[in-house]
Amino acid sequence: HDITEHKRREADAWRQANYDSLTTLANRNYFLQQLSARLTRAKHTGGQFAVMLLDLDQFKEVNDSLGHSQGDSLLVHVAQRLVHVLRDTDLVGRLGGDEFAIIVEFSTIEQLDPLLTRLLSEIEQPVDLHQAQVSVSASIGVAVFPDDGDTPGELLSHADEAMYHVKGRGRAGYSFYSSKLSELTKRRLRLASDLRAAIGTEQISVVYQPVVSAHYNRIVGAEALCRWSHPELGEIPPSEFIPLAEQTGLIQRLEDWILDTVLQQLVQINNLNVSPVRISVNISPLRIMREPKRLSELAAELDSLGVYPSQLVIEVTEGLLLEATEEVLELFDILNKQGLVISLDDFGTGYCALSYLMHLNIQQVKIDRSFVERIDRDANSQALCASIISLAKTLGLSVVAEGVEEEVQRDLLSGLGCDYYQGFLFSKPLKPEVLMQKLAEQRQHEELVLTGDGDSANL
Repeated sequence: HDITEHKRREADAWRQANYDSLTTLANRNYFLQQLSARLTRAKHTGGQFAVMLLDLDQFKEVNDSLGHSQGDSLLVHVAQRLVHVLRDTDLVGRLGGDEFAIIVEFSTIEQLDPLLTRLLSEIEQPVDLHQAQVSVSASIGVAVFPDDGDTPGELLSHADEAMYHVKGRGRAGYSFYSSKLSELTKRRLRLASDLRAAIGTEQISVVYQPVVSAHYNRIVGAEALCRWSHPELGEIPPSEFIPLAEQTGLIQRLEDWILDTVLQQLVQINNLNVSPVRISVNISPLRIMREPKRLSELAAELDSLGVYPSQLVIEVTEGLLLEATEEVLELFDILNKQGLVISLDDFGTGYCALSYLMHLNIQQVKIDRSFVERIDRDANSQALCASIISLAKTLGLSVVAEGVEEEVQRDLLSGLGCDYYQGFLFSKPLKPEVLMQKLAEQRQHEELVLTGDGDSANL
């Protein structure tokens, strides 16, 4: 009996030392031991295997909104799904947090693509937690022995680079390591460091693309767009540095600086004595979900500057609504009651249920440019634009069409009842002083209207 008890305790101790207590997967320590062992064996036998690093894309949002116990429950579900997809000869471990690692042996590399696709599909299936049904996606980076490294450190490092490449291009996918990724990783690390130093300097600027009334053909607003002019690398596209700011935790600093700049711009515009115009600012879903304090206090800030709350438009992406917590919905209510405008950007590109629009305090939708650019030659795009505009009218929302570059696009949108246009047909993004000049010139051609003509009030 004593010997049996002793063996049981030994087995328990071994299990605790080598397996994750939450998911029962291999822990970091045991995974690394097994990786070294398989590496040694593969060198002797000439075998091949892949090391995959898998990171859940929206895990922090689940943790923040539903609590750590629900986050733990989600991790257990994901672990079970990984085990279900993988073979007994494969090894899956939890390295920590929401990061998992997998070793898969294979005979031909073509076997990996269907496996990776199935892993992603399994993870994206909704999970029923006690409080809610949640859906997450994953980013997977893959490094292959012997091509991508012959030590555990090299393989894990290269799989990590490949995983961050997936995150950088929008998440929810997989990528194989290549030497080119090393260059991209170096660029990413450099840009992250340089962006931290650039915020608040003349490298970062805001330009404004006018929004034009469809009814009166006049500028009634503008969208604030951030630009980064790097002293050595030149213009860095927002599609590169905005995700980088989100991934490195710089997004709040960047957006605070943009908000400061836009509020001062509104003060200057109002000093021109022109009809009130609105400026829209894109706010990251991460910011809204994690750091909403300043947003909830914007009305007081605007009041202290003598700017109408309705002159500031907060643009949020459609994807945010899929993850909208009670706190997000409460924030929307607060902003709405304070008189700020909430606009749903890129509408039509996500999976937003139309019922969401009926229950949210949103005043405006923006039709994504991908539909506008095809409206004159693609029946589906035209039908979608017509549906969005019709739905918005029913719900009392105004509609802005983005990316209007040709007269035929404008004419079709006008026939559908679109309220506002934004795009190169009317103006490229303008420097602040040029926007001010255009507004002043517009004022010279119109009667002086101090309180607005009713049109900008509906933007």
